[in-house]
Amino acid sequence: MCLVQARAVGLMSMIDEGQADHKIIAVLEQDPIYDDYKSASDFPRHTFKMLKRFLEDYKVLESKDVEVDEIMPAEAAHPIIENALNRYSAERRQGKAIAVVDPARTTEASRENIDLAVHDARKRCKELRALIRLVRPSFDGYQRENAAFRTAARLLADLRDATTVLDAFDALTEDDTERFAPVRGALATERAELSSDTGERLQAFAKRMAEARQRARKWTLEDQGFDAIGPGLERTYARCQSAMQCAIKKPSIDNLHEWRKLVKYNRTHLRLLRGLFAPVIEPVRGQAKRLSDLLGDHHDLAMLADAIDSIDAGEPAVNAQLRKQLHQRISERCQAIEAEAFDLGRRLYAQKPSHYRSHAELLWR
Repeated sequence: MCLVQARAVGLMSMIDEGQADHKIIAVLEQDPIYDDYKSASDFPRHTFKMLKRFLEDYKVLESKDVEVDEIMPAEAAHPIIENALNRYSAERRQGKAIAVVDPARTTEASRENIDLAVHDARKRCKELRALIRLVRPSFDGYQRENAAFRTAARLLADLRDATTVLDAFDALTEDDTERFAPVRGALATERAELSSDTGERLQAFAKRMAEARQRARKWTLEDQGFDAIGPGLERTYARCQSAMQCAIKKPSIDNLHEWRKLVKYNRTHLRLLRGLFAPVIEPVRGQAKRLSDLLGDHHDLAMLADAIDSIDAGEPAVNAQLRKQLHQRISERCQAIEAEAFDLGRRLYAQKPSHYRSHAELLWR
């Protein structure tokens, strides 16, 4: 699959086995060959005769009945595109978290699939929280919905944390898996014990998200356009700056974790807005992603350090020497992450928040 910027120039509608099937005709936005093609009428007539014949013929080969209408202008394509985007957004933001934890599938799912479902569900909750944070000043339901999504995600928190700890352990010890195998065994046992009620938790999570979907149908904003997102965009950026300064001044686990959460919100905001002008926004979003990944790795290692300390001292194979060696590795890796994260953060959050908002508004226009 290839993602490109495109410009709709027309619409071809079909009736495929009794169902409407719309085909958007588009050209590459940045290809000079198509600079003068603004509508389907700008193309040679033969172009769309060939396209129509192709669609009719390949359906015949599938033994399907199809009716292909005449080409309509670009204006006819715009409502189709808007409707598709709205449906995709609704399904992804409100329903995807439910789909990935379908209780009917979890009983037969592999361990890996369940881990992925839990991870994706928590990820969707964080994206929803980032979305409503973006419109927070205009959304009077923010406090209620933010608390609801946070509570729903907590149902799965320790399940995800146990898997994250194992992943962090594997990355940290990949050069000497045999020596540290006893520690991994103890961590894996703890995760297995936590997984005994996974099905019930997933069902409870799905129920809460289904309720949120119903509430979302009534969400409204007090402002429209950039006024609805500008204050939230600036506020999140300013909080990222403040959290970064706290982490630089005192690089504690809590301070770095708080910074990480805010960077992830900022990263999601950039992803939501990258359609404004991708060549400008995408590089910045890439930097925010790299920073949130670094801070995420730091948090995972902190959880791993706690998990190592919590292993029963009576475990004969997990001796003090192994624990010390692992803590040394964790400390060295965390220091390297902090150095890279602080350097990247200083560059990413160098603007005044008001200037950041103004630049975004220029792109919006």
